[in-house]
Amino acid sequence: MTVDTSSLILEQLRLIRKEIADLRTVTLANADRSRRLERRLEEMRDDIELMMKAELMGRLGHFETQVEARLDAMSDRIGEIAHGKA
Repeated sequence: MTVDTSSLILEQLRLIRKEIADLRTVTLANADRSRRLERRLEEMRDDIELMMKAELMGRLGHFETQVEARLDAMSDRIGEIAHGKA
């Protein structure tokens, strides 16, 4: 009985060690994936920031062009009115 009990205990210890090794492997894999995910999210944040800035600058540039065109048109019209009355 003691031999059977000892062998059962040893077998259980082997199984526990294997499970611990498997858990360690999974834990390390999860940590690695977490680091990669964090790195990717950081890259995405930079990409989104760049895209938003580019979009805003493009819209601002277009708005400035429209304002300048309207100001030029008003200036020309004021010039025509001023010359017509003078």
